[in-house]
Amino acid sequence: MIVKFLLYILEIISWGIVARALSSWIPDGRKYTVVQILYKLTDPFIKPIQKFLPASGMIDFSPLISITLILVIRSVLKGYFL
Repeated sequence: MIVKFLLYILEIISWGIVARALSSWIPDGRKYTVVQILYKLTDPFIKPIQKFLPASGMIDFSPLISITLILVIRSVLKGYFL
């Protein structure tokens, strides 16, 4: 039961990261309340990766790496507990 809840939360977080990445294409997107909430919810997953990932121009690969790590965690949880 707890594992299914964790899987559900990880799914929501991964979709939030996708929405955050897409919101970066909106001009002045950070001024909207919904986008600010997305950033606050996904910062704990994105910021640590941004610290270790070197800057590569205008492209930020930290959302991709975050989602990949979440997918790995989800598959491990499914493999061991379900």
